[in-house]
Amino acid sequence: MSKIKDMTNLALKQLGNGYSKYCAYTGTYSEWCASFVSWLAGQNDLIGKCFIETTGAGSMPRGCVPLGYGEFFIKGAKPPQEGDCILFRYGGTYSDRYHSDHIGYVYKVVGNYVYTVEGNVDCSSYNWSYQNTRVSAKCRTLSTDSVYAFYRPKYPDTATGGEDEMNFKKGDKSDGVLALKALIQQAYNLGVIKNTCDNTNSFGGGTYKAVLEVQKKYKLEQDGIAGTKTITALRNAINSAISSSKRFKEMHTGDWNVGVQSYKAVCDVARRLKLINAKTDTKLGFGDGTAKATKQIQALIGEKQTGIATEYTISHARVAINNALDKQLK
Repeated sequence: MSKIKDMTNLALKQLGNGYSKYCAYTGTYSEWCASFVSWLAGQNDLIGKCFIETTGAGSMPRGCVPLGYGEFFIKGAKPPQEGDCILFRYGGTYSDRYHSDHIGYVYKVVGNYVYTVEGNVDCSSYNWSYQNTRVSAKCRTLSTDSVYAFYRPKYPDTATGGEDEMNFKKGDKSDGVLALKALIQQAYNLGVIKNTCDNTNSFGGGTYKAVLEVQKKYKLEQDGIAGTKTITALRNAINSAISSSKRFKEMHTGDWNVGVQSYKAVCDVARRLKLINAKTDTKLGFGDGTAKATKQIQALIGEKQTGIATEYTISHARVAINNALDKQLK
C-alpha cells in the first residue's frame, strides 16, 4: 500500500476524535488543525521527508517547500489530488503567500468537489474553543471562497524516475557517480561498510567493491551496478546508523562523542556535494572547523548561524543533502 493510501486510511479512522492526542504530539494545546496533519505524517514516518512537525497551517508549506519536501500552489493553478494538504483563508492581513488560517488533508477529489479530513472543526460559534472541536470529514467545491491553496508533498513512493535513471556501473563518469561515491564515503565513515572510494567522479575499482559489499550485505543481486535498490539500501543504512547513534540536544566546540562523529560525516558529504566549503576537523571531536561547517549549513537551511549543531541543524542538513543527491543521481 502506498504512503498516500496509508495517510488516507489513518485520517478516516480519526473521525469524531477530539484534540487530545494531536495536541500532545506537537506539545501545543491550542488550535490544532496543523497538529492533526503533523500527527498523520508522523504516524506514517513522513516527518523530515515530505512533512514537518508544526502547529501552524501556513507553516507547513512555508517550512517544507524550501527544503524540497513538496510544492505549493494557489487554487486554480492545477487540480488537487489525494494526499494534498488544503489551505484556507478567511479574510484579513497575511504576512506572506503561505500564511493560512486552516489546514486539512485531502482524501478524495471528484470533479470540482474536494473531500477532506480536518482537525479542529465542527464546533458551534457561541461555544467555540479548541477543546470542543473534533476531526471531521468535509466536502467543498473548488469555488468555495475560503479555499485558498494546496501543499503537495513529494511522497517517497510516488517519486518519478526508474531504474534506468539511477544505474551506475564501472567505467561511468558523471556527477551522479560523484553523488554515489559521497554516499559510499559517508557509509564508510559511519562504519556501515568496510570499503570506500576516492573523491573523483569516475566509477572505478574501489566504488565497484563498495557497491558489491552493499549488495551482498543487503541481499541484493551482486552485479556491481548501483541501481535504485542498491542506492536506496545504502541511504537507508546511513540514515539508520545516524539515527541509532547517541542523540544530543546540541553539539558545539569541545564536544567529543559518537554523535559528533556521525554529524561530521554529514558535514563532509555536504562539502563534497558543494553545499558548503568548510572542512570539518581532521582530529576527533567538534573543533573550529566543524563549527565553521555548522555555520555554513545553518546559513543553507535558514537557521541562525550559531555554530552549535542542534537536532534541527542535523535533520535539515540531511534533507538538503538528500535533495542534492536526488538531483545528481537522476
